[in-house]
Amino acid sequence: NGVADGKVSVAYLLKQQAWKDFTQKYPSWGARFNRYTGLPHRSFGEPISYAPGGSDPVAKAKAFLQNELAGFNLPLQELVVSRNFNDGKYITVDFTQRHNGMDVLWSRTTVRFSQDLRIVLVGTDMHRNIPTLNPALSMAQAIQKAEQAVVTPVTSSSADPALKIFPLPVDGQYQYRPVYAVTVETQDDAVTP
Repeated sequence: NGVADGKVSVAYLLKQQAWKDFTQKYPSWGARFNRYTGLPHRSFGEPISYAPGGSDPVAKAKAFLQNELAGFNLPLQELVVSRNFNDGKYITVDFTQRHNGMDVLWSRTTVRFSQDLRIVLVGTDMHRNIPTLNPALSMAQAIQKAEQAVVTPVTSSSADPALKIFPLPVDGQYQYRPVYAVTVETQDDAVTP
């Protein structure tokens, strides 16, 4: 079945129907898969001319993800544009994932274009089927726990009040935890913060 000791094999991921459907249409493309999500971490091949979305890179990226990667059941409604940048060589559109109002840490879906808007790379570092999450700690408790983990004298602490989702890799899959991003500032001598 392609799964041993909780780990999914690359061969198994390459045989998924969604990837087979994609490579039937775009046979020069290959991919490196994320074994925890089962999604193509990065896929690339000969540049793809893609009409939907016209000359708008964001609209084109969304259309490509929705139409050409439909078999992966990506949670596209959770994507938020984080970057639309032209560096002179490539045009890169990046999205982060926001699930139930919470940013998913380290999520990044990307579509990279050539200057003539042909697709040259796609990355899908996103998470499907995130369960309903409730925090076990208050923000004040999270700050206290973070301060207790530091051995140098604490000078100040703060936390972003917005909960985030931390994808924790465990036994070949992700467990999702609601977290607060806490910043603890310390001073280990008179001059070094």
